[in-house]
Amino acid sequence: MAIGSSLERLLRMKHELLCTLEEGWFVTHVPHGMETGAGPWRLRSIHGRLPLGLACGTDYYAIVFNGRAFKLATCLEYAHAGHSACLMVPEWGLYLLEKNMNQWRPFECRK
Repeated sequence: MAIGSSLERLLRMKHELLCTLEEGWFVTHVPHGMETGAGPWRLRSIHGRLPLGLACGTDYYAIVFNGRAFKLATCLEYAHAGHSACLMVPEWGLYLLEKNMNQWRPFECRK
């Protein structure tokens, strides 16, 4: 991936994402622009409970399925390995994913 396209992708990313849970995946209704490993993100509930296994005030990293669906991992290494945080899905919820700007890394440099 060229540096210009990585920078363009970073500039399109949002500081907050509104999402729901569908079949174990967080889903946004607009493209999220993330790559696997993007983070850290902080999750909070807007309506309903957080899924069991996830907590407010904890940093999470994205495991991207497609342009609108992703899971969360508790560390960057787990994200790249595809190991998501174990969660039990509530009946319904609306969640806000916020960038932890003190620690933000949009993608991992590859050698």
